This record gives sequence, C-alpha cells and structure tokens, in this order.
Amino acid sequence: MKFTKYIYIALLVIFSSSSYSASTGATGWREISEIGCHLGDGTCYVTLDIPVGPSNCNSSSIRWNKDYSDSGKETLSLLIAASAAGKKVNFYVSGNCYGNFPTFLYMSVKMK
Repeated sequence: MKFTKYIYIALLVIFSSSSYSASTGATGWREISEIGCHLGDGTCYVTLDIPVGPSNCNSSSIRWNKDYSDSGKETLSLLIAASAAGKKVNFYVSGNCYGNFPTFLYMSVKMK
C-alpha cells in the first residue's frame, strides 16, 4: 500500500510540473483563428485555439512588436501564410509578457 502511495505522489508531481511547462515552452501544434496588428504602435497578435503563457498573462492571443522584434515582420508574413493555408503553428512561449499577453521566442509552421 505504501508503494502505491509513492507512485501516486510521483505521478502527481510529474503531471503538475508538465502543466506548468505548458505555460512556458512549446505550445504544441495549434490552430490560428485570428491575426491582426495595431496601427499605432506596431503590435501584432495571433489568436490560437487555446490559452497559453504564464499565469500573469495567460491568453489565447500571443503578441509581439513587428517593428522592434528581430524578424517581427517576417514572422507576421509566415503566420499569415500559415493561416491562409490552414496550417498549424507551434510557439515557444517565453516567461515574459507583452503587456497583458504572452509573447514568444520563436515559432514554427507544420507543413504536413
């Protein structure tokens, strides 16, 4: 009986830590439901099918600045093309927030 208790505790720790890593790290393959940009400040966003990011800015909208981020405009182009082709995307969400929204370090498009 004690052995079963220890297995239960170990599984609880593993699943608790994996749910935390989902808030920062890879989002897994997600569908894009919306893409847009703000006219005044260069902020762009993509809305995914599930919320992602750290607890203080968890949202289904991931944001970045297309003008000041390295490859920000290229990323926007990739995401528009991926959305138009119905492709899924995977973001590596950082632990940082862009205002009240999660941001990311890199992203990829699933080709098949």
